[in-house]
Amino acid sequence: MKQKARIIVLIVTFFSALLCAVRVALSQSNRAPGEPTNLGHFQQSYDFDGSTSSLSSPNYAQQSSESTTPNHPTFLQGSVMHSEHLAPVEGLKVGTEFDQAKALQSAAPKRVWFRVPPWLAGRWQEEQFTQTFCSNYKTGVKNSTQQTHNAQTTERWGLQRDSAGGIWDVIDLPYLDTTTSDKHVWKDLHTDDSMVFDSDVKVITRLYATRTVADKTTNLITDINQTECFSTFTMAGMDMIKTEYSMKEFDQQGNPIDLREGFRVAHKIAPFQVGDFLRGEDMRPSFRDYLINHGMANLVPTD
Repeated sequence: MKQKARIIVLIVTFFSALLCAVRVALSQSNRAPGEPTNLGHFQQSYDFDGSTSSLSSPNYAQQSSESTTPNHPTFLQGSVMHSEHLAPVEGLKVGTEFDQAKALQSAAPKRVWFRVPPWLAGRWQEEQFTQTFCSNYKTGVKNSTQQTHNAQTTERWGLQRDSAGGIWDVIDLPYLDTTTSDKHVWKDLHTDDSMVFDSDVKVITRLYATRTVADKTTNLITDINQTECFSTFTMAGMDMIKTEYSMKEFDQQGNPIDLREGFRVAHKIAPFQVGDFLRGEDMRPSFRDYLINHGMANLVPTD
């Protein structure tokens, strides 16, 4: 039983970390590269090591990248801070049956196209993830012991290529990520994923999800919480990328529960290939409309 419980804990930890590796979307569907990014969701923003970026906002505050915050990874020292609290989750209740269709209809649909740096485009595989820090807000206990777990996962970056050779990807909001154990099903509803910072050498994203845990047999909800995750993606070598993540968990009322930080290293297993279809839908008309509507008709693919 102890071994079984340990396996379940590792599954939850892994998929919590995996949440940060999901493909990203811009928080504003009307933002083209080079236009301001709305940082209204964040407490504060800092200087990003002098990298050239499309980031520009009244909330953007200059601060030396030499400043340090104990027990926080480098990318948070030079980017943004987690929310202190989140808004309560409405429409879900422990003890009731989880309705997936209703959950997906609870958030306004949003289709977003965003540019992908050439070094990030392609298909990647990770063999493990390493947690470097954990803080429990309820008990005050902090743990900086490095823990590495073996867990294989793959992801793809890039879907379309414009006429100038630029690579783009797309994501539909809302969407659900599902994780299943022997007794429970975790449903992560994404409604507000966003690109915080992008440059030729670094990409920083924010993912937000409402996690509903349901009994696998009865489909009755046993727990509800929220997750806010920042990830920074950088090159780690030839055909390698490093992802540093900081994930903060909140309860249904928006009160903080814990904070987990760590990193993953992925290896490229396939180069970028143009894909015209996503989940059975031809994405070319959507990509063409996006470019035209955002003043980039000259980038519409000719084939």
